[in-house]
Amino acid sequence: MIVIYITDARTQYPPTVLTTLGLPIGAIQPYRYRLKWIQPSLRDRWRANQLVGQPTLICYLEGNSGDLKGARAFCVRTGTVVRSEIEHAYGIVQVELQAFPAVRNLADVTHLANDSNILSSGPPRGAYVLEAKLELPAPTLNPYSAWQETAKDLASSLTFNDASFAYLEGIFPQQVNCRPMPLKDGAIRLDPERAYDVRLHSIVSQRSLLRHEYYITADDTVLRIANTSPLHFRHKYWTFPLVARSGKAVGGASTMLAIRPEASILGTEISQLVTVRPTLVGRLRNLALPSLSAATAATAGVLGDSVPLWIKVVMVAGGSIGVAVAARR
Repeated sequence: MIVIYITDARTQYPPTVLTTLGLPIGAIQPYRYRLKWIQPSLRDRWRANQLVGQPTLICYLEGNSGDLKGARAFCVRTGTVVRSEIEHAYGIVQVELQAFPAVRNLADVTHLANDSNILSSGPPRGAYVLEAKLELPAPTLNPYSAWQETAKDLASSLTFNDASFAYLEGIFPQQVNCRPMPLKDGAIRLDPERAYDVRLHSIVSQRSLLRHEYYITADDTVLRIANTSPLHFRHKYWTFPLVARSGKAVGGASTMLAIRPEASILGTEISQLVTVRPTLVGRLRNLALPSLSAATAATAGVLGDSVPLWIKVVMVAGGSIGVAVAARR
């Protein structure tokens, strides 16, 4: 397993933790490190893009200074490597984010980690991206509950003890008990001219932050958000509707759906790529429904009003099969 430690060495690093925590399952997140911070035994495979498919654990390391006395790490997210490359003095790895870890203390699953979740072959030896013999237990909670537990754990740190955590669970069809739209190559793909619900979650580490706001933005030519007013996260759960537009560009159209917190709180923008392009199921549905409607109307004229509509539809389907059989004789 590849283990990635995000540290507090610079102020721009912790927001990456909030992004890693807030993106939906299937999103792709890049991580960039100087080569000297990457375990030497990984560098050749990294350069040859031979880490693809490797399971990954992303952690946050607080107190990354000197001899790491008092330092503590937090397990944030699991994932899978989809690409690695080296540019000049930096190594970049793309990780497809997966479940939130079902373990809080790595010492419970390996003797290689201390009670502060620091692997002996990692930060103490100057390696913040490393390979370790590590097998994590399978998740037992649903994604929202697992996210909530991870956010609460991070809120116990000095860095995030006054933070607002947001989680984009996904974009769901407006139907009962539907699963979120899947991600392909890191993008959520929607059918044009269909309505969806965006499902967001939020948790704050202090009660004084309960009335904070988030702003939702996207390219209006691609996604039409029904309510562009700020979302007041008085509750832990929020759903808002949007409509995927037709997108006249060849091959569809894309936009970033951005969820941005107000400037007065500690948080970070969660940006997810959304593509509006007809899927195979969507194309079949768009072709089948007009054809069926036209055929039903024509059959209704032949059979008359005395025949129930459901019988007309069944006869159209049966007639179509019959014609196909006759043509093959």
